[in-house]
Amino acid sequence: MSILHPEAETIFAFCHPSVSYLSTFLTESLIWHGAGVVGVDGRYVEEGDKDLDYATAADDIGLALREVVPADKTLVLVGHSGGAPLAGLVQSRFHIAQALIFLAPHPSRAELLRCWIDPAVGRDGSRNPELDLYASERTFPLGREWVERYRTAQRQRLMAVAAEAARALGDGAPERRLEIPCCFADPRFRDRQLDPNQRRSPPLGADPAEVNQRSGFLADGSTARGFFEQWFLPTTPGNLLNLAPWFTVPVLSVAFGADPLIFPSQTLQVATALPRGSTVWTLENAIHNPEDQKDHLDALSRKMLAWLSHLA
Repeated sequence: MSILHPEAETIFAFCHPSVSYLSTFLTESLIWHGAGVVGVDGRYVEEGDKDLDYATAADDIGLALREVVPADKTLVLVGHSGGAPLAGLVQSRFHIAQALIFLAPHPSRAELLRCWIDPAVGRDGSRNPELDLYASERTFPLGREWVERYRTAQRQRLMAVAAEAARALGDGAPERRLEIPCCFADPRFRDRQLDPNQRRSPPLGADPAEVNQRSGFLADGSTARGFFEQWFLPTTPGNLLNLAPWFTVPVLSVAFGADPLIFPSQTLQVATALPRGSTVWTLENAIHNPEDQKDHLDALSRKMLAWLSHLA
C-alpha cells in the first residue's frame, strides 16, 4: 500500500470489507485533478469474508492509514457501495479523517440480504412457484400485494437462517458453515417501476436469475458468527444507519442515478441518517461501477474536490 501522488495536500483513502480497492475507478481522475489517492485492503480481501469481523476489518484500515498518511495531510475516507459502512466504522473507531465521502452507499450488508434473499427456496431445496421471482410465467410490473407477500416471505426465511445460526452458537460451533443458497432475488432487479431510477443495465452485468444460482454468493457459506456480524440487522456493527448520526466531520453522500444494484430508497436511508448539514448529491446516469463512464468520473472528481474546497 502506498500513496499515489503523495505530495498532494489532500489524500483520498478507499476501503471495502472484501473487494480490493488498491486501484479504484476514480484513481486516475483524482490524481489528474491534483489529489493523492491510497487504497487500503484489510485481511478479509485475501482471506475471504465468510467469517468477517467488522471491528478487525476496521482496525486493519485505521491502523494502516495512521502509518501511511502523514498527519499534516487532509485525509478523506471514501467508501463505495459496501465500503461505506466500513468507512463509517473506521471513522467511528479512529476519528482519523477530516471528511467522509460515500459513493453509491447502501445501509449495510444485512440490509442487502434482507432485500435480496430468495423466499421461494424451501428447506428441502424445492422452490415455491408462487414466490418465484424468476418463474418464466412471471409478469411485470409486479402487483403491490404480491410484492408485500414476497417481502414477508423474505423476512421469514431470513429469521429461519438466523435461528439456525443461533443454534450453532448455542452448540459452541461459531465457525459452522451455513448453506444459504439463492441470495440475489430483489424484485427491483426485474421490475424497474419499483424504486425507480435511471437504471437500464442488469445488476452485476448478468442475468440476475443466473447470479441467484451461484454457489457461495453473498451470505452463502458464511459461518454462524459471520452471519450475525454481517448479514443480520439486529446484530451487525456494520450498519451505516446506526453510525451516521454520530459523525462529527463533514459528509458527502453521492447516489448514482442509473445504479441497477443500489436503489434510491437505500441511498435515501443513508442520507436521512446523516447529521444535519451533510451534503447529498446524485451523479445522473452513473451505473454502480462507472469505470467506463469517463465523463462521469471527471464530474464526480470535480464535485468531490469542489465540496472539500468549500469546507476550508
